[in-house]
Amino acid sequence: MKKQFLLLLLICASFASRAQYGINAGFLKPSSDFGYIFKPAASFGLVYYLTTLDERFQTSLAASFSSFTPRQDTFFSYGVQSGGSGTFYLPAYDVWHSYYMLSGRVQGDFLILDKDFTPTIGYGLFANNTMYNHDGVLQTAVSSSEIGSDVFLGYMLKAGLLYRINDTFQFKINAGRVRAKSFTTGVKSPYYLIEFEFAIDFDEL
Repeated sequence: MKKQFLLLLLICASFASRAQYGINAGFLKPSSDFGYIFKPAASFGLVYYLTTLDERFQTSLAASFSSFTPRQDTFFSYGVQSGGSGTFYLPAYDVWHSYYMLSGRVQGDFLILDKDFTPTIGYGLFANNTMYNHDGVLQTAVSSSEIGSDVFLGYMLKAGLLYRINDTFQFKINAGRVRAKSFTTGVKSPYYLIEFEFAIDFDEL
């Protein structure tokens, strides 16, 4: 996880030499099976704008980090064992020690009104790198401990509000549902995202 976090800092430092960038803070609420396992989490990150803040259609790159906490200490399930005596269902359980997500995305926002305060609609294309520590036990006879990672690709359609001050400072809030799917296993990890963003155009200072 430390290597990924250092990589994020290096990327963000390169963005800092540009004219328009910002910070964001979000609230993630997992849904479906993802929501059964994990509680809502906060996210924090940086944004680099590919367009200036005075444009009607704004595009940007964003990177953020989140840490999820499981809803229970142990999740009970079952396993299947087949043999000459037939098929048996055996008790099993899972334990999630940690689950981190480093999210990168390309996003666009269209300003519905050509004013400093306006509703917005937009999209986000996500690549989420997850890092986790997980134990699985089947009737205490079979145990597996896994420290690994996975990549989820997804998209979001969003709506929000934007307030701009003299083409220099910009506040934005938007919300939507991220539909993400594992690139390798096909497992889905959808979540609702509410995000606050503050951006500065340093050319206008």
